[in-house]
Amino acid sequence: MKIVHVSYAATSGHHHPQQWLQAINFFTGIVTQMAKTHDVSSIHCIDYEGVVTHGGAQYHFLKVSRWHRLLPSTVNHCVKTLRPDVVIVHGLHFSWPLLCLRLMLGPRVRYFMQHHAERPVRYHKRLLARWADRFVEGYFFSSAALGKMWQDAGVIRDPAKVHEVMEVSSTFTATDPAAAKVACGVQGDPVYLWVGRLDRNKDPETLLKAFIDFATRHPSATLYMIFTGNTLIETVQALALKKTNQIKLVGAVPHHEMAQWFNAADFIISTSHYEGSGVAVCEAMSCGCIPLLTDIPAFRMMTGDGKCGALFSRGDVAALVSVLEKSVTLDRKEEKRKVLDQFAAALSFEAIATKINAVISSSH
Repeated sequence: MKIVHVSYAATSGHHHPQQWLQAINFFTGIVTQMAKTHDVSSIHCIDYEGVVTHGGAQYHFLKVSRWHRLLPSTVNHCVKTLRPDVVIVHGLHFSWPLLCLRLMLGPRVRYFMQHHAERPVRYHKRLLARWADRFVEGYFFSSAALGKMWQDAGVIRDPAKVHEVMEVSSTFTATDPAAAKVACGVQGDPVYLWVGRLDRNKDPETLLKAFIDFATRHPSATLYMIFTGNTLIETVQALALKKTNQIKLVGAVPHHEMAQWFNAADFIISTSHYEGSGVAVCEAMSCGCIPLLTDIPAFRMMTGDGKCGALFSRGDVAALVSVLEKSVTLDRKEEKRKVLDQFAAALSFEAIATKINAVISSSH
């Protein structure tokens, strides 16, 4: 079967295809696994034109104009030349390009869409999305509950079209925690890690208020915060001053160094109010980091409804304190095993590709 992944999102500033493929390796691993059983291509819009073979699949790179979302002929003509049986459009906001593609290719081709954290569209975009839904055979969401939001918005008419499949995976693996702690200069027992932007959706304020309360009873516990953005930097700095010996503001860290941090930490905490999937949490779990996460749809799926780690109500300081107290009683070795088992079963490249292939095969 000929499968083509299509991304209409144009990303400027990337002139080297291999660097781009490295930057999106959380996605290319899925393509590589799918290419073991199908003829797979993937189309990307960066500042480069050409074709690169990687992991058994062909990657087609296109330069597009700023008008290409309105007139997506460059991308769609490329898709046409590949003569696909199945097209997977990445991003639920690309209904118009998909409709143009359907007009060009006709009914022979089967269409699927991959959700990438988009919120349900409104106004004229909702009308386009409802129109496109007539031709879309299935949607991939990291959680069926996220798909329900699009059903409630009147975009997806048939709930049977929604398939629960993790959005991306991780190239990181579990290594020796002791060596990772030395490499990162990490101290404390247990070690907690938080990774994200300093904004209200990521909610570092709830994190810090809860950890300060918890830390008064657990003086050896340490929280490391890796972050970008400065929307809430003053609030974060002020709160961190209350426990300077136990709260460490690391700041930004190059992505290739994150594997060491995830292996150095015992627990990964996320206080997010909304996520399409949670890339940092996925990467942490691939290293055996025990997840302490907000009880939101994406995280429920990622943890197997709480099979590993613990979930707490978003924005609830007391609930997070309770989860932190529970964390010190866990058998960390056993919990880490559960995390790695859950990652392999639901979040790995192999698991994701297997689910996508199964959906495509069963709906044919």
